[in-house]
Amino acid sequence: MILTPFNVSVLSRIISPGADMVRRGSARSRAWERWSGPVPFPTAEARSQRSPRWVGRYRMTTGLLELGVGVVSVGITYLTRFGLQSTPDMWAFLAVPFVWVFALSASGAYNAQTLGVGPEEYRSVARAGLAMFGAVAVASYLLNASFARGFVIPVSVLLLVGSLTAHSIMRSQLNRRRRTGQCLRSTLVIGE
Repeated sequence: MILTPFNVSVLSRIISPGADMVRRGSARSRAWERWSGPVPFPTAEARSQRSPRWVGRYRMTTGLLELGVGVVSVGITYLTRFGLQSTPDMWAFLAVPFVWVFALSASGAYNAQTLGVGPEEYRSVARAGLAMFGAVAVASYLLNASFARGFVIPVSVLLLVGSLTAHSIMRSQLNRRRRTGQCLRSTLVIGE
C-alpha cells in the first residue's frame, strides 16, 4: 500500500477514532492535525491571519465604485455614439461594467496586500484595461462580430481613466484615515 496524506489520515482515524474529541489548540490536537489534516473550522492561528475588517469594506466600496464607473462609461459612450436608438449588440454593452469588475479582480486590483500601498494597485488597473481591450478585439474576431471602434476605444479610455481616478480617491481617503490611526495593519520590524 502506498502511503499518501489521505491514506495516512484515513488509517489514523481508523486506529484512533476518538482523536476527533481532542480539544482544539492543545499540543495533542496540533500533533493530530499533522497526521489527519486541517481542522474544518478556523483555529486561532487562521483567524489571526485573516485580513482586517476594513480591508473587506475597502474592497467592496472600490468594487461598487468600479461598477459605477463602468455603467457611467458605457452610458456616456453609448449615448454619444448611438443616441437613444436600440442596437443589436445591446447585450454586450450591458455586460461591460460587470466584465470590467471581473477583469480588475483577475488582474489583482483588489488584492489585499496591494490595496492602498505602492504603485502595484495602479499597474493592475492598467493591466486590466489592456486585457479588456485585447479581449474585445479577440472576441470580435472570433465571433465575427463587428463592435464599433467608435464605441470600444472611448469606453476603454473612460474605464481606464475612471478606474484610476476611483482608486486615487479611495487611496486618498485611506491615507486620511491612516493619519488618524484607523485602517492600519500590524507589522513586525526586525533589525538594528
